[in-house]
Amino acid sequence: MKQEQLPLPVEEILKSYKENVRMTVPRLAKKYKTTSYQINKLLKEHNVVRDSGLELELIKRFLKYERQNDKKMWPTERLNARILIQKCPNEQFWKSLKMDFELNSLAWFSSDAGILFLRAKYAAFKFEIPKVETHNMSNEKIGEDVQVTLKPKTLNDFLKG
Repeated sequence: MKQEQLPLPVEEILKSYKENVRMTVPRLAKKYKTTSYQINKLLKEHNVVRDSGLELELIKRFLKYERQNDKKMWPTERLNARILIQKCPNEQFWKSLKMDFELNSLAWFSSDAGILFLRAKYAAFKFEIPKVETHNMSNEKIGEDVQVTLKPKTLNDFLKG
């Protein structure tokens, strides 16, 4: 006896896939008691694609070369990259970020030192030098001159005056 398939909550699936970076196709299939094939078909019908260009760039720029070629770690590192992009979606920031060292994992950015590093670099990235105000000073005289009489400061000035 075949089980009757319930209609999938399309909007809910699309929303959870777009908003939650940890929500993968197999997890969606398990959650909604369907197959990965049906979830992929649904996502394809609605043109839902996660852009992985920036994820791959983060992995290539910040990880050690040996780590980049480790196929077992790719899913973990892509997930870490997605989380980083979700925390700070500014693509220009990630492209301008420079580091003096290579990482073993992008998870370093979730550590205390990594968070402090990102905050400092993001603050420097967003910082704009304030423009100096210029005032227009004309050569025209405003008001009358004041006559100042100087008091003698020394005994010699007193005797001359």
